[in-house]
Amino acid sequence: MTSVISRLELDARSSGFEAESGLREVPSLDMTVTVDEVLSETGELGWSQKKFFFIVGIISVLSGMVILASTFTEFTPEWKCVDVNTKQVIALETDEKCNHFDEGSCSTEFGDVHETVVSEWSLVCRQSYLARLPQTAFFLGTTLSNFIVGPVGDKYGRKFLLVWSLRLIFVLLIICALSTNLHIYIGLKFLMGFCKQGISLSSTILLFELMGPKHRSAALIYSNIPFSFGGGLLTVLAYFLSSWRWLLLVTSAAYVLTFISLIYIPESPSWLMVNNKPEQAMQVLRGIADDNRVALQSIKLAGTERKMDNSKGFLSLFSFPKIAKQTVILLLCWFAACLSYYGVSFALGDNLGGNRYVNFLLGTLVEIPSVCITDYISKKHGSKYAFSRFLISSGICLMSSYIISDLLSLIDQSLAVYSKVGFAILGKFSVAAAYNMAYPYTSELYPTEVRNIGLSAVSIAGRLGGILSPFVLMADNLVLPICGMGVLVICGGICTLFLPETKDQPTPQTLEEIQIS
Repeated sequence: MTSVISRLELDARSSGFEAESGLREVPSLDMTVTVDEVLSETGELGWSQKKFFFIVGIISVLSGMVILASTFTEFTPEWKCVDVNTKQVIALETDEKCNHFDEGSCSTEFGDVHETVVSEWSLVCRQSYLARLPQTAFFLGTTLSNFIVGPVGDKYGRKFLLVWSLRLIFVLLIICALSTNLHIYIGLKFLMGFCKQGISLSSTILLFELMGPKHRSAALIYSNIPFSFGGGLLTVLAYFLSSWRWLLLVTSAAYVLTFISLIYIPESPSWLMVNNKPEQAMQVLRGIADDNRVALQSIKLAGTERKMDNSKGFLSLFSFPKIAKQTVILLLCWFAACLSYYGVSFALGDNLGGNRYVNFLLGTLVEIPSVCITDYISKKHGSKYAFSRFLISSGICLMSSYIISDLLSLIDQSLAVYSKVGFAILGKFSVAAAYNMAYPYTSELYPTEVRNIGLSAVSIAGRLGGILSPFVLMADNLVLPICGMGVLVICGGICTLFLPETKDQPTPQTLEEIQIS
């Protein structure tokens, strides 16, 4: 298409037309263009897009705090076995302590100054598996929610889903902090996971569809930086707040910021168009143009006669051979990436050795440079190249964390611990970089009419990995689970090579476009 704005500006200047308001104004012209073309010509990375990115960034910070909170609310502090009668410490070794505790001859005395769910409800020994259930319930909620939030977002709008998900998780965080027993706490964590997925899915799609086409992939990649800051902020708060209840209450209070900021983010114009609402889509685009100091006059949006088929479900992702192959590979990659990402994150904050706060903070902050490197490599070589290489490199690092550390343990035990943590952090760096590419690459692969459903499907696979990740910490020896995660992500990285490259390619609108491409 000949540049809409540049062509009209030439006509304006040739007729002596100047906008007194300081806007780049264009005269009326009857022409048909797509939403992406309008976004391209009204400033792909103007003030409006920066505002949207900032708002989604605030939401991402809070999402990082909510998802990773269990690292500090549900870890097992050091404890002693105290005789119920004499109040004397009667056992020091774990097996011996558990024998006394399970027999009821001793009670728990936790030495850590930080109160956790485990210390409050004595979830040790035979009951230690209960400490993993809250986060498992959280990820189970995110998994099951995909069957609902995807279709809801496609039918009622991205912003509708985002607003209600944020309102609900705000209330649930407060109630969760006031939980009186473990069963209520687990149930509330399930509901929080349900709402959290609605937030992540809708905010990601909104950002993708409001950004200019050239900057969509980069915007989704850089939106992971606020998530990492959320993890870092969580670590600082957890260090200074002695109770898990206060940690959740402070997190809930921060959600007030989102209620104010959502006033300034509109509905997706792409969603409005495919749902036969061209007037509202044009209104949104004019608002974006005004913020970017560009005035749109008479421009007709293409595709107004077409309405999205909201009857499409998950089976539509297997309706054609190409889309089916693409979906199967993405399901594997998302499962492996999520399992590895959260498994390593929780391990860094629990039982890899060293200080849990320092380990977790380093593992979180290392994600920030991974975002910049991901953006550079994806722009230079393409999304597929970056996604596959980072998956493979993360697998190598995870396997090395135990293989090399076991060899070093023969020389020096402390060196082995540093090696184990170091390679785990490098593995976290690589899998985080792959995770940075997961949303933008998947969004680019799926067409508009099933993008929410497609992201929901692969998110389900990812959340299944998340469901299993807390139980990684229950293993007495982490060699098998960590190396197993390494093998999985390497397999995912190899399979990714069979997917199409999306660099400099137009965003598909329908399933038929994928099949004939």
